[in-house]
Amino acid sequence: MSGAGGTVNLTSVSTGGGYVTAQTQGDATKNINVKNVVTLGGNVSLTSDNGSILRAAGASSPQIDTSIVGAGPLPKTVTLSAPNGSIGSSSLPTPIQVKGAVTLDVNARNDIAVDVAVTPLTNLYIKTAASGSGSVSVTNSNFAGLGVART
Repeated sequence: MSGAGGTVNLTSVSTGGGYVTAQTQGDATKNINVKNVVTLGGNVSLTSDNGSILRAAGASSPQIDTSIVGAGPLPKTVTLSAPNGSIGSSSLPTPIQVKGAVTLDVNARNDIAVDVAVTPLTNLYIKTAASGSGSVSVTNSNFAGLGVART
């Protein structure tokens, strides 16, 4: 993890089953840029109070991986919160790709762009502000039947 000017850059974070929590606070816009987070079964919680949670430049897929090969679906939760910003970007488009989560909880004022490819997702919670702008898109690039969108 590295930070500059309040921005958090998750370049290569890996745990052996532990959880990952990152948060930015303050009045200025401070983003969390996600390149690679692997928890091997642990939960992930990212919160940017006044900024956005974005896919970092050059990120390979997936950006957040909570899976354990051969272990089956464990109760893993990914929580992404940007109450005054966006999660991913629908304009580029560069969604945040999540793998292995059973529960996905997203909260953003503006864009929500998340791809849940290769995810045994059973719980999906979406919160967005009525006064926000941008689209809401939760998709599964490996299963065309899943799609939640606000445009």
